[in-house]
Amino acid sequence: MSASTPASRAVFLSYASQDAEAARRICDSLRASGIEVWFDADGGLEHGDEWDQKIRRQIKECVFFMPLISANTQSRHEGYFRIEWELAAERAMGFAHGVPFILPIVIDDTREPDALVPERFRKVQWTRLPGGVVPPDVQARFLKLWSHRTGAISHEAARIENVGAALDDARGRGQAAPRQRRPSLVWAAVALVTLLIGAGWWFSQRAPMSPTAVPPASVTKAEEKKFTPVPSLAAPAASEKSLVVLPLENLSPDPENAFFTDGMHAEMIAALSRVAGLKVISRPSSLRFKGTTATLAEIAQQVGVTNVITGSVRRAAGRVKIQLELRRARDEALLLTKTYDRELSDVIAIQTDVAADIAHALEIRESRGSSEWARYQTKNPEAYDLYLKAVQRYLTPWGQGKRALDEAEGCVRDFQRVLELDPNFAAAASFLSRAHNEAFGRTPDAVAAVEHAQLARKWAEACARLMPGGGGDGALSLYYSNVEYRPARGVEFAENLIRALPNDATGNYYTATALRRQGREAASLEALERALDIDPLNATYHRDHVYSLVALRRRPEAESAIERYLQVTGKNADMARLRTWRFALSGEVPTESNSLPAAWFFRLRRFEDCVRACDAARANTEGWDLVALTLLRSKALARLGRAEESKQGALEALEAVQGVKLVADSRVFAPRLRASAIAITGRSDEALDVNRRGAADYAALGNEVLLFDVDRAEILADAKRTTECVELLKKLLGAPSGLTVPMLKVDPIWDNVRDDPKFKALLADPKNSAPL
Repeated sequence: MSASTPASRAVFLSYASQDAEAARRICDSLRASGIEVWFDADGGLEHGDEWDQKIRRQIKECVFFMPLISANTQSRHEGYFRIEWELAAERAMGFAHGVPFILPIVIDDTREPDALVPERFRKVQWTRLPGGVVPPDVQARFLKLWSHRTGAISHEAARIENVGAALDDARGRGQAAPRQRRPSLVWAAVALVTLLIGAGWWFSQRAPMSPTAVPPASVTKAEEKKFTPVPSLAAPAASEKSLVVLPLENLSPDPENAFFTDGMHAEMIAALSRVAGLKVISRPSSLRFKGTTATLAEIAQQVGVTNVITGSVRRAAGRVKIQLELRRARDEALLLTKTYDRELSDVIAIQTDVAADIAHALEIRESRGSSEWARYQTKNPEAYDLYLKAVQRYLTPWGQGKRALDEAEGCVRDFQRVLELDPNFAAAASFLSRAHNEAFGRTPDAVAAVEHAQLARKWAEACARLMPGGGGDGALSLYYSNVEYRPARGVEFAENLIRALPNDATGNYYTATALRRQGREAASLEALERALDIDPLNATYHRDHVYSLVALRRRPEAESAIERYLQVTGKNADMARLRTWRFALSGEVPTESNSLPAAWFFRLRRFEDCVRACDAARANTEGWDLVALTLLRSKALARLGRAEESKQGALEALEAVQGVKLVADSRVFAPRLRASAIAITGRSDEALDVNRRGAADYAALGNEVLLFDVDRAEILADAKRTTECVELLKKLLGAPSGLTVPMLKVDPIWDNVRDDPKFKALLADPKNSAPL
């Protein structure tokens, strides 16, 4: 930063002169993300300055002190940087416990215990940035830390107002995955993302959806260039007590036993995650390395661990043989090699022994958690076999529509058979509850839906009873979030799970899901980041992480999170969501493709194309998606001056709402879509009344109702009730509603209020674009 940079907002870089190049890289990376840096090599010390006096003043006033530690600093027992370090250490003594000030950076392989640094430096977390290269996730982490301390963010240095108070309030109110195939209202069917218009795109992501339910959107050439993933991931410095278990090799004579090998991999991770003091990467992330050619060091760096387990499984003639190796990743030093050869009936004991042996090898004293875990497993080999096969089926993508419902009901039958063989098998009870949860969300039979809901609760409660102490509460959290829509209870049971199993990422993810239902986006973001620390390559977690950052309008962090998401997903990235994120962040609308979903044609004011796209899509659409398409078509017809056709379409949508038999999500979509349809017919007062009653019913369950408020703002805009619309938009821009100024500037839904001075003033007010 130039000499005019206020020291009270700047980061002070301190380094040996031999490390100037690495310091420059770090400086440039921090500045690129909007962080102010005081860097003496580019004008921080002007001609004639009293050098020592200015250095001391900068250290006294800077917001963070960043010492660069290296072999060069190790070799120099004297140097002015050592005076700087001592001055910083002295200043740090005046900070309250937990307030960050010194941020040590290691730029080579210098070991922390050997480093010649003031003792104060050892009391804080160190970051390793080889060569001074700052990866996007680390850049985002520094930006977040700096922003919260200075009240500034992004290149405009916009003010963050009341961040501490908001986070404290979120934490205070909060005192009350296995893959989650049906996420909460946070993510609606992608079909609705592409159908609902205006700000409704955001809340169309806030309803249950199978991650595999919608085919990927086509990619335009511009998007393909923009969203090309960067080649590598870099994680923070890892603890010595951390590991990843790579997928095990199946050496069984019968290839059909592959399910058993996969099951052993999952169960081994589960057993190790119970060892207190050991960080174990979750299975979804470890599976990303199946068949990899990456070195152990590269794998460990990507997931932020120090050690790696590899091995094989051979099952034959009633016996199982498991061979494992534990290696330190950086130099592949062998820490443990062992073979477990037992009867099939002893597989649970093998997993317990593995956990104990690994704990011993890593000098972890406490491994009783894995023995405790064994109490909740089955001792019935037949039940265990059926369970492993059922889990594999559950975790396999299901497709769409009736096929997905058939798979959900098939999983219900599979886990029922397991529990018939062993009624006390807690993990099977959890999966059976979740399978009923899935079937509830997909069946159009109202009677069957109620039955699935009742059984989902029954088996969730059974799991909690069979695995007391909170370890079995995950299914209950999912049930209350997805079936009853009572997020406070969802948070309660998810936090029970976290306390019992702090190394299980799903507990934090379920917490994030329930918190978002309550409108507590900042607290949800914190829970997601905890989940990502345990499961760093989980695409679903990364997707929701981006969502939270976009909702909170933290643009630089969101851009970095999008890059990370693309690195994790590659060609499987969800283009529909990428488009909506870009739309929220910058108002960007894709223009290069004629095969876009209908909603984008509406935003481009290509209303004829919008009508045609709706007509083409409606033939293969049903349920709430069909209603939304019909409404979008009516809105486009109105823009074309075809008022009678538009009104007729709205009446068809009203009739269609009554015809949707899905019990799941009816509390949300039925009143919202009904209100929108009534508004198109010109009955705005009636539409607003339907909207308010739906919001009140939903709020009574403890859910935030910003999605209803956004719909109401659109109804007011259509009715040209400008003053009421602008007042409501003012409220929505002050909350994580999904509305952003870039969206309001370009979306046709706001055309009726666009020229009003109050609307223009709303867009021009800096606080409406500042991070939340």
